[in-house]
Amino acid sequence: LGGTAPEPHRASVPAAMEPASRLVWRAYWALAALGSLLAALAVLVSAFGTPGNQEDWSLALNHSASRFTRQCRSNYLILKCAVVSLACVLDALVLWLKWAEPTPPPYMPCAHVALQILRFIFASADLALACVFAESPFINPSYGMYGWSTSLGGFPGNLTFENRVHLALAVAAAGAYGLLGHRAAWNIEWRTARFARAILMVVSVWYPVYDSKHWFPASRLDNAWGAYFIFYAPLVAAVEVWREIRRSRSEAVPPEEPSPRLAVKARCLSIDCAIPAPYEQLIDWYQALLLSISAAFLLLQLSLVRLCWDWPDTYTKETVFSQAAALYRFGQVWKTVFVWVCDLGVSTALFLLVETLGCFRGHASSPGPGSGSGVSPRPVRDVPALDGEPRDGGMGAELSYCTFPRKGTSAGS
Repeated sequence: LGGTAPEPHRASVPAAMEPASRLVWRAYWALAALGSLLAALAVLVSAFGTPGNQEDWSLALNHSASRFTRQCRSNYLILKCAVVSLACVLDALVLWLKWAEPTPPPYMPCAHVALQILRFIFASADLALACVFAESPFINPSYGMYGWSTSLGGFPGNLTFENRVHLALAVAAAGAYGLLGHRAAWNIEWRTARFARAILMVVSVWYPVYDSKHWFPASRLDNAWGAYFIFYAPLVAAVEVWREIRRSRSEAVPPEEPSPRLAVKARCLSIDCAIPAPYEQLIDWYQALLLSISAAFLLLQLSLVRLCWDWPDTYTKETVFSQAAALYRFGQVWKTVFVWVCDLGVSTALFLLVETLGCFRGHASSPGPGSGSGVSPRPVRDVPALDGEPRDGGMGAELSYCTFPRKGTSAGS
């Protein structure tokens, strides 16, 4: 506050850890750029491959399981080229902007590391399919053709309800990422605000977990990769570019000298932004675990399940329930247990548990600002003192905690 006090979150981190932390987050953003590059290479490799002539297209159309048209696949090719190229450019720009001072994602850093690894696996699989099945008229990543499955069939005018949901979930997840990136704008004293943050956190990484219920890898590439990640990636990269531009502008403009009360409040907000709430720490690790399981399951499917790369019209009920009955039944059980119970159910239970324990601590503690709100008050010893301002009594009596009274209430109410 006087220009000499260290930032609270930097003071709590050993100086020797900072270079390692920079290396980790630089690698994180490099992994995002590499994933986008692999996706662009997959499109480039397969765009001029099979099907390329009328005979190949006739074979692909006659044996298609989703009954697409050549025109809708050409439309998808244009769309995928555009969004993948945009993601490649934006992720490279993010890496360049963050290279000198790499920062972690704005929330749930562990979960986003797992999410980035999952996206990298999808991109690698896309490129591998483009190379291995270069002569197949049924597998072409640039056209969204993955054997038994096809991405965004009927694009753009005849999309199914499920495909529209995939696009909406990608936009919703990217929007949640942008909203959660501004923690200082959230009044986490309000339980409603904390609950809204919790919902957005789960929504922002939910579909990649849900997608693991698909029982063969072609379906996962069709849905999670070809209809979700390729749209999610450029939107999130655009959010990061915007955040970096705002940060550089705020550093370039010298701050005005705030009043003592606003200075202490700003420091309190900076502490709250630097230290995640208990629920956010728990859900970060938990969602990272779920995403890691989803990624491991994808690797297992790519290694073991090969029947989906066959001719598309072999995907019939008779085939499914004779050759792949065990996988199909396992996918149904996995959806119920892993997606609905382990993800949404346990995430909700964690929030309710943390809120209940927070309220109990608040009522059991001595009266003070924040009591009973579910937020543990933080003493002013964590906040550098203002020159000439007391820590206790006078102004310090109101600012003895980093929790400020709402309008119309007293400091101790």
